[in-house]
Amino acid sequence: MLLMASALSGSACLAAQEAAAPVQDSPSIEAIESAPAASESPAAAENPTPPATEAAPAAISPAPVAPPAVTSQDEYLSAILKQQKWTREIAAIRNPLFPDPAKAEEEFVKNVQRSYRTLLTNGPNLNNANDLQAMRKGLEFRILRASDPAVQESPRLMQAVVNDIRRELKSVGNQINNPQSKEQFRRDVMKEAHAILLKLLDNSLDARTFAVNLLVDLETVPASFEQKRIVIYEEVINTLARLLNDETQPDSVRASVANAVRIYLQKTETFPVDQMKLAKALSVELARINTEFTYQLLLVDALTAITEPREIVGRPVPTVFEALKNVVGDRNRFLNVRCRAAKGLGRIGYDTQINYEVLAWKVAELAAEAGQYFNQSPGNPGFQQCGVDLYLAFHHATAAEQSGPKPKGMLNRAPRSQFVKDAYAQVLKVAGPMIFTSKPVAGADLASVSDWVTQNQPSSLAYDASGVGTPVPK
Repeated sequence: MLLMASALSGSACLAAQEAAAPVQDSPSIEAIESAPAASESPAAAENPTPPATEAAPAAISPAPVAPPAVTSQDEYLSAILKQQKWTREIAAIRNPLFPDPAKAEEEFVKNVQRSYRTLLTNGPNLNNANDLQAMRKGLEFRILRASDPAVQESPRLMQAVVNDIRRELKSVGNQINNPQSKEQFRRDVMKEAHAILLKLLDNSLDARTFAVNLLVDLETVPASFEQKRIVIYEEVINTLARLLNDETQPDSVRASVANAVRIYLQKTETFPVDQMKLAKALSVELARINTEFTYQLLLVDALTAITEPREIVGRPVPTVFEALKNVVGDRNRFLNVRCRAAKGLGRIGYDTQINYEVLAWKVAELAAEAGQYFNQSPGNPGFQQCGVDLYLAFHHATAAEQSGPKPKGMLNRAPRSQFVKDAYAQVLKVAGPMIFTSKPVAGADLASVSDWVTQNQPSSLAYDASGVGTPVPK
């Protein structure tokens, strides 16, 4: 029986849906098969983009296409039902952090709003008690409104609250000309906002999700024409790492955290030590197998945004490779998640110690297995994304991803390896039908993929030449 893992919750997945990039038109199978590898001319790289981009949100992926073969199906279902019950319980919380929300709004509009907005843009002296009090009052009203049940019950009002605070956070210090003074003022404001957001993390589901989503808006240095690099308030990364492994938060909240981590990593040039802090927290969560497949996909996507290949303190463990290759080889996982992890192996940060021939063989083995599942239910739309992910494990999604110091796709990272090219050719026999047709993979093609995998298993499954990473699972 196919286990259909239900969505985490509309509120919990809002961040992922807001961040969604539109799914692009699928290329023809001929375009995929003729797409150039890294060794071909740059001019030939302008091939059509496959039907999904790096920014595509995991939470709106199709239903899983194969059930997890956990030790006990009852154990899995029990864990999911427990999480859903927990989510319903916190969604039902009605705990406004203003004793009288209507009166608080009246007070804000009458006595605080004008001075608060002026202070935000002009930059008050936060050593001045009156200015600091006005700033805090304004931020508290804007942020803590998310705890008002009347606001939560109206999608229009909730979106207005989100829009108001985001607009105001962007405006902070706009009238300050000195870049250093502006950055310091923005840091002071973001520090206050961060402290207020934390007050929502034991409130309702909507309030918690609101707070998590806004953490990545606490920019001390926003993007500008002169300044391309975004800097986010330094405590945000610690908060995100803590929340990922916070057992007092249900997975519906931690799913929003995983998505926020992905956004954080894509927005900023994160220091290696901070990347590894997030990578370890994400890996711990991904190791929890009895979670909904949507949450696992969000975790994989966040890990894929890590650009640092190894721990830089202590043993140089290739943390993200370890997490993703274990998922690829774990038949207890939903196939969607394993294919997404395979894609990640060709796109995460790497170094010259990584043996892509071993990883390419492992992805080809997964493709052979996926083809068998696909042939049992070729009409299941969930397989299309699996096919795309298998393709993107090897190939760039855009011409820009083909070049540079860290190109995407195993073909571009091991351009001289005939073994990797051969593995890619086998994967295409399965990925092509998954992406473009609802017809089973031809029996001869599926047999040839399986035969290739059997006959070409590397003598050693160690993918890390440094000897620190553990071999890929058989």
